[in-house]
Amino acid sequence: MEVSIMELATRNTNNITFTFANKHLNSQTKKIAAIGQRTKESQYQLAAILADIAATECYTEDGFESVQDYAEKIFGFRKSATYAYMKLGENYVNDTGKGSIFATENGDFTAYALTRCMALPHEVMVQAIRDGILSPDMSSRDIDKKVKEIKLTLKATESKDTDESAESKETDESAAPPEEENEMERVEQDLRVAVYRLFALIGKVNTVMDICTGIVNELIV
Repeated sequence: MEVSIMELATRNTNNITFTFANKHLNSQTKKIAAIGQRTKESQYQLAAILADIAATECYTEDGFESVQDYAEKIFGFRKSATYAYMKLGENYVNDTGKGSIFATENGDFTAYALTRCMALPHEVMVQAIRDGILSPDMSSRDIDKKVKEIKLTLKATESKDTDESAESKETDESAAPPEEENEMERVEQDLRVAVYRLFALIGKVNTVMDICTGIVNELIV
């Protein structure tokens, strides 16, 4: 698998002890690791700065439309990259300003790798990191692959929930009670029939309609 030299350099090399037989190679390797660590830290610092510029909107006085517009015109940053780093700075840079809130003694994500994780919803991403599904020792390509798998799982789950919700709604509607007005009409009709039969049996048919009317009026009131 092809990996860029900068990605390799910015992995968690600060926790690695180099013990090559050749002392000069050992020394130079430590220097590369140090550069990589500084690069990783500077990426988080950049993210925090972009987030601050976006929050304060200090770019407007000089005619820039947005922090993306500013970064593109001044530094040549792609707008999509600027936006990703800005969101990283807003939500995931720790108090030191040199790493993420997910940093542990075992290492931390590079800023770029974490922006790849951010393709997921916040809650899902955080849980995936806590569960070790996404981890700092993964390459950006591996993270992209895992993020894609998680997205497909979420989509399948949402589709299933939607289908079940629609089915439940159809069941509820088919079993729903009649309209209140129709129910009242049936009650009135049942009362009329019952009272008519009662008084017909005892020879008082002439008073049936008056009694029925009184009962129905009481129900309506």
